[in-house]
Amino acid sequence: MKDVSNKNETVEESGKSKWQMLMDKFDGPQSRKGPMVVDVPFDCDGDGETPYGMRWGGGVVELDREHLEALLDGKYIAIEVENEYVSFLKLKDTIDDEK
Repeated sequence: MKDVSNKNETVEESGKSKWQMLMDKFDGPQSRKGPMVVDVPFDCDGDGETPYGMRWGGGVVELDREHLEALLDGKYIAIEVENEYVSFLKLKDTIDDEK
């Protein structure tokens, strides 16, 4: 791993800080943000790029009818991630019926 102890020091050629350059490697300018519909889970083992930039793990969360009904009722679904984080799913306030 690169030393980013002075992460705010600017690298003159790029005009970016060391920290920004490191983050560009993991979350490049083409990286997607937010939810995405996919046909199958993609590989997230750190050996290559994903639509979200470099990632080192992933998993599948299955929702059942009760979860979907809770989302439709305005509730959140809490998802434990890697025994370290919690993500919350919610249904967008407006559903675009024109698709």
